[in-house]
Amino acid sequence: MNTLEEIKLQAEEIDRLMTTNITSKYQFNEKYPIVPLMYQAARERSGGDPLTYTVAKKLIDTIEPGDTVFLTSGFIFYKWRLPETDGPPGVAALARAFDIGLDARVIVLTDPGLEKMHIDTIKITGLHYWEGEEEVLKQNRRFTVLTLPIDREEAKKESIRLLDKFKPKVFFSIEKPGENVKGVMHSRVGVDINFLHGKFDEMAKAAKERGIITVGIGDGGNELGMGGIRDVVEKYTSTGAKCQCPCKSGVASATELDYVIPTSISNWGAYGVEACMALLLDNVEVMHDGEMEHRVLTKNAESGALSGPGGYCVPMVDSLPSKYNSMFVDFLKYIVDSRIIVTKTFKDYHAGKHAR
Repeated sequence: MNTLEEIKLQAEEIDRLMTTNITSKYQFNEKYPIVPLMYQAARERSGGDPLTYTVAKKLIDTIEPGDTVFLTSGFIFYKWRLPETDGPPGVAALARAFDIGLDARVIVLTDPGLEKMHIDTIKITGLHYWEGEEEVLKQNRRFTVLTLPIDREEAKKESIRLLDKFKPKVFFSIEKPGENVKGVMHSRVGVDINFLHGKFDEMAKAAKERGIITVGIGDGGNELGMGGIRDVVEKYTSTGAKCQCPCKSGVASATELDYVIPTSISNWGAYGVEACMALLLDNVEVMHDGEMEHRVLTKNAESGALSGPGGYCVPMVDSLPSKYNSMFVDFLKYIVDSRIIVTKTFKDYHAGKHAR
């Protein structure tokens, strides 16, 4: 098994990969390298180790077999009133990783109307959908999908009810819009999208008050959890401090979670955590591969998710076609396999366990 220091070295490469701006989605309207700036700030404020390593280690140290994890995603486009392909595939990958690696029970939370899209996407990983809240936690391989109301007061009540009932160990948000200092959620370009989304900031705050581990992944600074690096988002992004809506207070998320992972594509941050979990658990099966990634993205698009900026329901994320996302996953899969399988072979060889 690899040492923690060896895994940290691999996590450096994982984090370097996930923050590479090969999509160029911010290249045309930003003056600064947004993702690296956000990543560096988040890393410094989380202790200095690679972020995927820090989060994966915390998850493994926290979650015990049979524990519950809340996973949330769903970012609805203002123009098309449909969700994007960034977020749900990351939830699907982590749901599978939590099941295989930690024997945890997964409850997915999203916005009203996005249930079927999440169900179809997650089922591709092999997990079994269980309708409703009862019985879902009694055995592994099951998951269910619940929603949080758009109305704030209703969302507060439902957050308390769900936290009381399921007592999750972790609240994990992937590419979910977060509220700014005036309680408004925005698209990246600065349009008010409050009326489209459940009020997940309320659940995140309630979870933090209970000592539940909270994690957020985002790629633009307007996602839930980015409050911990709000100063960087406001300073270096074109809409961070000033938006297009009447609030005029910018898109920068104000809610701070325990950990935040800025990445070039939010799914990639989830896959990076997944890869580090596999390394720490010494289990190659925890990390999915490029073939599964393609099937997940295809089903996600078929279920009504779309990719910006074109707005087509095709297997593409942030304008990056499926084959490149699959390549990214296979790079991570190779890192995991090479460290776990090849490293063991070399160590056995040098220990004299193979004929020379």
